[in-house]
Amino acid sequence: MAWTRTWLALAVLAGVAALGCSGAASGGPALATPVATLSRSDDGLGGVAVEAVWVSAEHLVEMGDTVPRAFSTGNYVLLHLKLDTHSVNLVGYDLPRLAALEDTAGRSIAAAEWVSIKEDSHHREGLLALPGESNEAWAVRQREAHLRLHDIAGVPERTFRWQF
Repeated sequence: MAWTRTWLALAVLAGVAALGCSGAASGGPALATPVATLSRSDDGLGGVAVEAVWVSAEHLVEMGDTVPRAFSTGNYVLLHLKLDTHSVNLVGYDLPRLAALEDTAGRSIAAAEWVSIKEDSHHREGLLALPGESNEAWAVRQREAHLRLHDIAGVPERTFRWQF
């Protein structure tokens, strides 16, 4: 299992690096939206504040050494999540099982993997990897995305939306 996660993380990292250098899969330029506009957060419902960032090549650069340089979104949509609380134990949440990305037709894509950056009971940070296509290709084809997180700290659903 650990080897699978390591290889998945390396494959995802390699794709992001390739997109950052070569532009979008559609032949256009890489997603050039400022990272701040790709960040979404909630109101700390249930005592847990969640921030979700649509990962771009620029965001990976901002993350620096936290993420291996080989990281790529070639075959995965990547979402950078930060969860913070002072009252709930966050370690018990299986984030890939609780997360889904919806396309414009309402189809849900389940997360395949959680690539941990920080794990502790009150602060979790990492990348959700959703299989199928890159962040860049998704943005060009779908023009919007809806991330749904279910059943965290008694909140039935949290929804984060992006329009590209």
